[in-house]
Amino acid sequence: MCWVLPREWIVARNNELFDGGFDVRDMTYRHGGDFAGMTQKLHYIKGLGCRGVWISPIFQNGFNSYHQYAQLDFTALDKRLGTLEELRELTTTAHDLGMYVIVDVVMNHMANEFYFEGHEESEAPWRFHENYNAREYQLFPRKAQEMLHDTPKGKQPYVDFYYDNNWDPNATYNGTLYGRYGEWVDDDGSLGLGTYIDSDFHHNGDLSDYFDPWQINYGKIYGTMDDLRLEHERVQKKYIAMTKALISSADIDGFRVDTPMQAFLVRNQYVNWAALILRRRIRLPGARLVCLMCVRTCPQNRSMICVPDLTLRVFLLGSLRLYTLV
Repeated sequence: MCWVLPREWIVARNNELFDGGFDVRDMTYRHGGDFAGMTQKLHYIKGLGCRGVWISPIFQNGFNSYHQYAQLDFTALDKRLGTLEELRELTTTAHDLGMYVIVDVVMNHMANEFYFEGHEESEAPWRFHENYNAREYQLFPRKAQEMLHDTPKGKQPYVDFYYDNNWDPNATYNGTLYGRYGEWVDDDGSLGLGTYIDSDFHHNGDLSDYFDPWQINYGKIYGTMDDLRLEHERVQKKYIAMTKALISSADIDGFRVDTPMQAFLVRNQYVNWAALILRRRIRLPGARLVCLMCVRTCPQNRSMICVPDLTLRVFLLGSLRLYTLV
């Protein structure tokens, strides 16, 4: 027997505030939940023996996908999750109960606002530098000009991260990269030259080979998430500003960082980022130590963890699983 729920039974107060995609009958969509609801459940969660909550990404997403990993704006909370005041109520209540609030942050990629030239509706084969008369792709916004943001770089799909189609024929990529098994590579020019170095995004095409260290760092994952040029200091500074602002405005205790092998191990970004957000956190009144969590993408799939309390048990919002970080 198959039960079909009436539409009016499954619409919550804020699930349609920004874009489509709320439908509990489809497992690929987000199924509701918000800061206010989480606050109401904190006593219950603590009663399970948990001393912290780990929340999915909270910045504004477009279409209501279940993962919340396709951010449009790192300065705005997703309207479907609630307001800044409600997030502050969540962290304040958690702290009163002696609990931590950890937020999932995605630094490697954003939403799907660009397409690679000639591939608006098709897969863009991988390109690296300029080889055999084929250079990396130019990027083009999917939205009409009137729907783009006015920025210092002209009309752009994103408010704070900008694409630039000016080709530098002698440019190489910065820093050491790490592959799936921890192998490292440097761009010494032997594989070609040239890239769109002034763009905040990679222009290399879609990720298809997960064993190629260049592709897993620079390719567009699933062909749906615009890949950020995190190896560039310009982009790193924007992320540092974003995480510091989140600590100051919402009193967040820590972050779980997605794809750290792609996001952090370039030009000491992890060391710089961690030191700066720790400094910001301990300056707050009644400061609590920040918790940094990353999940590695190496075969062992172990966690890189820096926590003040190695017995911290975390309630992962969404999957209802308990994690003990040891």
